[in-house]
Amino acid sequence: MRALSPAQQAAVRRYVRPEDRCRALIGKILVKSLLNAFGLDGNLVRKIRFTEYGRPYLDLPLDFNLSHSGGLVICAGSLDCRVGIDVEAFRNRDYRAFKTFFTAREWRQVEGAEDSTATFYGIWVRKESVIKADGRGLSYPLNEMDVTKEVVIVQNFTWYLTALDHWLEYAVSLATSHLRPHVDIQEQIL
Repeated sequence: MRALSPAQQAAVRRYVRPEDRCRALIGKILVKSLLNAFGLDGNLVRKIRFTEYGRPYLDLPLDFNLSHSGGLVICAGSLDCRVGIDVEAFRNRDYRAFKTFFTAREWRQVEGAEDSTATFYGIWVRKESVIKADGRGLSYPLNEMDVTKEVVIVQNFTWYLTALDHWLEYAVSLATSHLRPHVDIQEQIL
């Protein structure tokens, strides 16, 4: 906690559940580690600010993004491009309630898949990683964004998608504004 600014410490303490406090704190530690990995001062983590849409940033050429689900906290960063990362733990849920957020092509893939749950989560994290990279929140309807290919164009912006399948119990997607940029990924499993 000492590595964080007083405002960041207060924000971590506002979480009611201990596991949420832990995830928030680990996220900041991962950003500090990311800064160090790029040869930057890790203490700059104290200077994280937020856009009007709530996207974290630093006044540096480094772009970064955080996500957590279940026991995985993950952070991606790049000096080359914008990044967005999203993770979802596989869990049993009635994913049909989310049908309105999918394009017809995406929904056909979910329904036709051998493992519909994994396919649902795979598409969902792709959508979320683009939204997070873009940084404007849900200003673009998810059901108009087709993420069935590795390149997605949203409001004249091109995003490149990469599925990260290092974790068996999670769907993870990375969206970048450039093809094959240098991206560093920091992770912590709780």
